[in-house]
Amino acid sequence: MAHAKASEMSANATPHVLQILHSEQAYKSRSWDYEKGHRILLALRGQVLEASVFEHYLGTNKVKTVVELPTGYGCQMACAHCASGAIRGAVALSAADLLSIYSATLASTGNPEHGLVSLAGIGESSLNAANVLAFAKALKANWPERSITMTTVGIRPAFITRANEAATDLNLKFLQVSLFHPDNARTRQIHGQAFRHYDIGEVLRAVEAATSIHVRFNYVLLKGDNDSPAHLEHLRTLLSPLANRISLRISRLNETDTSRSNGLLPGSDADVLAAAELFRGAGFNAYAFFSSRNDNMNCGQLAWGHYRENNSPRVVISDPTAQLARMEFESA
Repeated sequence: MAHAKASEMSANATPHVLQILHSEQAYKSRSWDYEKGHRILLALRGQVLEASVFEHYLGTNKVKTVVELPTGYGCQMACAHCASGAIRGAVALSAADLLSIYSATLASTGNPEHGLVSLAGIGESSLNAANVLAFAKALKANWPERSITMTTVGIRPAFITRANEAATDLNLKFLQVSLFHPDNARTRQIHGQAFRHYDIGEVLRAVEAATSIHVRFNYVLLKGDNDSPAHLEHLRTLLSPLANRISLRISRLNETDTSRSNGLLPGSDADVLAAAELFRGAGFNAYAFFSSRNDNMNCGQLAWGHYRENNSPRVVISDPTAQLARMEFESA
C-alpha cells in the first residue's frame, strides 16, 4: 500500500502557534547533561495543544535535537502522576493532525536540524494506535533520515505487538514502556479506573515476543512507594529474562499538582542513582535520569504548571483543572 504524502495528510488541519515558552537546566542522563527546552502552544480546532523542541548538550557540544509531539488533546488514562490528568476530556489526534503539528512546530522554531521525533507528549499512544502508526510510517516515507520513539504505559500490550509487526515500515529507535510499580494491584490502586485491567505479566510477554524493535522501560521512582530494596528486587526478578534485550531508565518523578494531590512523591536523586547502579550491577543496560530542579516543561507536563511556578503573567488560567481550551491568552 502506498504511503500518504505529507501534503495529503495535512490538508485538513492547520494549527496556529499561540506562544512559545523557553526553559533550560542541567540534567542527569546517559549521553547529555544540559537541556534547552522550547514548548510550543498551538491552537487546533478550538483546543490548545502542546509540542516541544528539546536541545540536548554534553558540555558545550550539542548532542541532538528532539521534536516531541502529543498524540491527543488530553489523555484518557488520567495517570495519577501526570499533569495531563487535570484536563477534562480527551480527543485523539489524527495522523494528519500529527503531521501538521510537526510541521508547525518546526516552522515556529526555525526548522531546527534534528533526527528524532518523540511521541512522548500528552496522550497514550496505545489508545490511538492506528493514527500513531500511520504518522510514523508517513514520517519514514517523507523524511527517511528521521527516526521516531513512541511511549506507552502498557495498558494495551497489543500495541507493543503492532509496533513490532510494523517495524519494517518505521524508523523506530525504541518503544518506551513506563512502569510505576512491580505489583499489579498497587499499579491499579495508584492510577485508578483506567488501569483496572493492567497486567505487567502481559506487558512483559508482549515485549519478549517483540524481537524486531528495541524496548526501553522507564521506571519512575516514587518515594516510599516503589523504591524499597524489596520493590527493586521484585522488579529485577520480573525483568531479568529480558535483561540482554532491553534498556532500563530509572527516573525521578517530576512533581505536578496531580501527583501532589494523589500523594505521590519523587525519590531522591541519590536513590535514583543507587537504583540505576543496582540494575547495572545485575547486568542491565540501565541509567539514571533526572533534572536539576522540578521540570514542568518535560514530557507530558503542562505549560500552565511552568507558568504558575515561574510567576508569569502572560497566561491566565482561572481553573487549573479545566480544559486547556479555556485558557485566556493575554496580549504580550
